[in-house]
Amino acid sequence: MGIWSAAETAALLWSSILLGVEAPGLAAIAGLGAAFFALCQASLRFTADLVRLRISDQGLIVGSFALASAGFAVRFIARVAGFALIGFGTGAIVPCSLVLAARQSVGRPAVGLSSVSLFSTFTRLPAPLATHAIAQVFSLPVAFAAFAVAMAVSGVGMALSAVAGGDASSAGKE
Repeated sequence: MGIWSAAETAALLWSSILLGVEAPGLAAIAGLGAAFFALCQASLRFTADLVRLRISDQGLIVGSFALASAGFAVRFIARVAGFALIGFGTGAIVPCSLVLAARQSVGRPAVGLSSVSLFSTFTRLPAPLATHAIAQVFSLPVAFAAFAVAMAVSGVGMALSAVAGGDASSAGKE
């Protein structure tokens, strides 16, 4: 589940650079990508519990990975909107992941919560360096495409996990 951590770090730190590189004439407004990302992510993080009442945690995470993957995949014409999609896509993953992690360690939710925190830190810390390395060897759009693929694969993995083990969190169940 740590891919969301690396992806949101890359989106936040590299969005302005990507927008500035793809359209130098619009460099003055390149910060809009990071702004829309943060605004959309925060809006969903603050309202995730309302969404969770209607959709299961695993279902919401799968949909979130799909939305974030689409956001990473779009080109410049829609790139600013893409960062908004990434924000919406990654916004619910954290609260849902924490709920699922706490439920996995019956009687010891702190173990599940600390495990999620540990894995997200391991991916968040090298994310800017890895993004830069891929951008240097290939290009920044290729680095973002790699995140699109990683988010899609993570979503498929979560969907398969839900199908194989049953959705551990029913919608509306706390």
